[in-house]
Amino acid sequence: MDKYHLACDTITFTKSLHIVMLPVLPFASLPSPSPAVTPLPKGEALAGRKVSAKRYAFINTMKKTIVVKNFRMLETARKLRREMTPQETKLWYRFLRSYPVKIYKQRIIESFIVDFYCADARLVIEIDGSQHYTEQGKCYDEERSQILRAYGLKVLRFSNRDIDRSFDSVCAQIHNIIQERCALPADDDD
Repeated sequence: MDKYHLACDTITFTKSLHIVMLPVLPFASLPSPSPAVTPLPKGEALAGRKVSAKRYAFINTMKKTIVVKNFRMLETARKLRREMTPQETKLWYRFLRSYPVKIYKQRIIESFIVDFYCADARLVIEIDGSQHYTEQGKCYDEERSQILRAYGLKVLRFSNRDIDRSFDSVCAQIHNIIQERCALPADDDD
């Protein structure tokens, strides 16, 4: 296996068949962190070591942009991709699939499988069927949304009825949120 080099050593982590390589800076040559930089929380990989302010900022940025994926749910996600509901199918094939910003269907985030996920906009789109409107379904959805929001994700929920009856307004709302969160240039209608 090739090593990834950026004028420094690397650490390679393997999880299932996915390999993540992170550059490691020699800590002995780094200056002490500035007083404005707070130490990493206990349990972090670099806790207790001297880390530059630049490296610390990089690590915290990565923590905010990477979502955890439970690889044990991969087969379930694949099955859900093959067996989408009619409303998910309609939204995917008529709008999201060809959208200029990459959107994933049935994406694993932590131990949840979200209907659609736009990583660039940090946006989760959920299409809710009737089971989501029971008391138990509402509580589960709220708990799940709180966990997703902790990753800095915005959760948009639409009912099956919204997709069936006001598809164009659903698409417009998704487009506006993605445009706002990605800072996409506005469409020119001239």
